[in-house]
Amino acid sequence: VSLMYPDASVLSIEPAMPSWLLQRMNLVCNLPSGSKIPQSILSGVGPKHDGMNKMMWRPASTGTTRAWTPKSEHTEEDIELVVRLRTLRSIIAEATADEEMESEDRPPMVLNMDCEGCEYNVIPAMTDREFDSFGTIIGTTGVHWGYIPEDKRPSSKRGRETHKKLCAHFNFASTSIECCEFPQLKVNGRENDTVEEVNGGLCDKFESWAIDKGLYTSTDDFGWSDLTSMA
Repeated sequence: VSLMYPDASVLSIEPAMPSWLLQRMNLVCNLPSGSKIPQSILSGVGPKHDGMNKMMWRPASTGTTRAWTPKSEHTEEDIELVVRLRTLRSIIAEATADEEMESEDRPPMVLNMDCEGCEYNVIPAMTDREFDSFGTIIGTTGVHWGYIPEDKRPSSKRGRETHKKLCAHFNFASTSIECCEFPQLKVNGRENDTVEEVNGGLCDKFESWAIDKGLYTSTDDFGWSDLTSMA
């Protein structure tokens, strides 16, 4: 993004210190001289400011720091880290210049939600105004309800609120079976297209998938917010 749009402001959020250091070195060593260096913030994203959480960091896969690794996938090399959580609004405020925050001509922001499940913390904590400030929301792996083990899932209420907001964006509507709970939801920037029309047939098996994955039966957030990185 920095190479394609040299004037764009890029903010990267990384909760694991080792990955954050590698990211900083990568940016400094590989961006051309004179490039605008993306802001890199060491933090996890959560619903409250200055919270704490445990996440699993895997040295062999530095891009998959997460809080819900199944025990069956745990290896001896995995390291459990305690990370600081901050609200997304506080991180954006820190990374944004005062004149940009106050400008009426501030361009729409793009949010990349590729964070291994943290969408269930980030999205419900946003006000509608904050959420709408992102003109486009993308994510290379969609939403993660179907991947999170049963005893680490958030509540169905939290899941539904998260899915309904993200599924109005094409990148999620076209790749996530979770979005099929809202088949007639209009997809932003796609004229009159709905989730059902852009989902490529995923919705045909939604009912059985929803039952199998407990989409409607997770009663609370106990497992999701419990201080452990493994299910």
